[in-house]
Amino acid sequence: MEETRAAVEQLRDWQSFAVQPKKEALIERMRALVDQSLDPQDRAKTIRQMQDEWRQLSRGLQNQHQELWEDFHALAQQAYQPCREYFNEQSKLRSVNLHQRQELVAQLNQYEQLTQASGVDIKEVDRVLNMARQDWRRFSPVDRAANKTVQKDFDAVIKRLRAKLQDEQVDFRRAKEAIIERARLLLDETDTRKATDAAKQLQKEWQRVGTLARRDEQALWKAFRAVCDELFERRGQQVEAFKAELDDHRRQAEGLLQQLEALTKATQPLDEKAQFEALKADFRALGALPKAQQKALQDRFNQAVRSFDAACRGQRQQRQDRHWQALIDWVQRARFDDVDDSALAAEFNALTVPGTAAALVDRRTDWQQPATAEALEQLRRCTVELEVLAQIDSPAQDKALRMEMQVQRLADGLGQTVDQERFDAAVIQWLQCGPVKRDNYDALQARMVAARQAWLGRKN
Repeated sequence: MEETRAAVEQLRDWQSFAVQPKKEALIERMRALVDQSLDPQDRAKTIRQMQDEWRQLSRGLQNQHQELWEDFHALAQQAYQPCREYFNEQSKLRSVNLHQRQELVAQLNQYEQLTQASGVDIKEVDRVLNMARQDWRRFSPVDRAANKTVQKDFDAVIKRLRAKLQDEQVDFRRAKEAIIERARLLLDETDTRKATDAAKQLQKEWQRVGTLARRDEQALWKAFRAVCDELFERRGQQVEAFKAELDDHRRQAEGLLQQLEALTKATQPLDEKAQFEALKADFRALGALPKAQQKALQDRFNQAVRSFDAACRGQRQQRQDRHWQALIDWVQRARFDDVDDSALAAEFNALTVPGTAAALVDRRTDWQQPATAEALEQLRRCTVELEVLAQIDSPAQDKALRMEMQVQRLADGLGQTVDQERFDAAVIQWLQCGPVKRDNYDALQARMVAARQAWLGRKN
């Protein structure tokens, strides 16, 4: 016996020796858990798992490792503190929710007494029942045991109010069910026009009958609507013939759309306007289209109309802008081409130019002087000014100049509003600038023209 007892003690010593590092590691894990940010429920679960591990490790060792146990237990209490606070809050929340449910049941009982005194308003009772069910679900969670009695009282009062609602709806329900049956009889009518006219009268009669609770009303209306839909679908030709007609309309629509879309790309859209309008009229006269393709075809038609209208506006703009283009071309020729002064003057007099541009005819002598840095700088500033007015970007090399000019505009109290007269005046000022080299002029003229196009496009 002594030898056996000694052997058991030796085994326990070896077990204790083997288990101690694992317990120390478990203590470190618990220590790390103290500072970790975890969901309270996940934290509590983790603590329980670690406590189970400790119990497994301690089996058969009686009271050994007492100091380690005290450290582990203290850390577990510290790690559990956020859980304790969370579960306390949850307990308070369940209590508050239970109280709210009790209040809701009391209010429903009071409402039930009011309906006994003043009668039942179907819509109001239906609304109250829906709101009560929503509030009941919202007042959650609650303690299950404490909720049993309240749940029973809630179910009972809801059942009584629902019964009142059903009793009040009996006559209305019967009237609407009778309308549905009369509609179904119309399905046997061979004269589909007569059947659909009768169905329209039944729909008006439906509206005159009292309203049911929302859910009941929707169920009956769905049944009635299904019969009416079938009656209206039978109107006209046989279903297959009607489908064939719709498909023929679709093919015609696609052919017309192809022609309309082709005209949106015409170089002279105004010359094609009469044809476009005729095609539009043909499309609109097609009649019904297949429901599955109707929206896509209509969208294509609308887009074609918008594109063609935009193209026409652009062409009108170009026609209206020809006198400006002619003036810009005249200034370029006057600056750089070897043309007789009298011929240039005659060309200028033949132009239609704004009154403020009249002085340009006398600028040729100055333009043909040697190019100057001052004139180039003035032309560059005028170009940036036009880009600012047209709200388009300037090249990177002119960003600083643009910023300087915009700051000056603010200082001078110039607002953001720009009208046609002001923009035209800025173009004329650009044209009046002094002599510059041809390559510089061409580059800045391209930017000026781009600014004009942007301005005109934005205006239109």
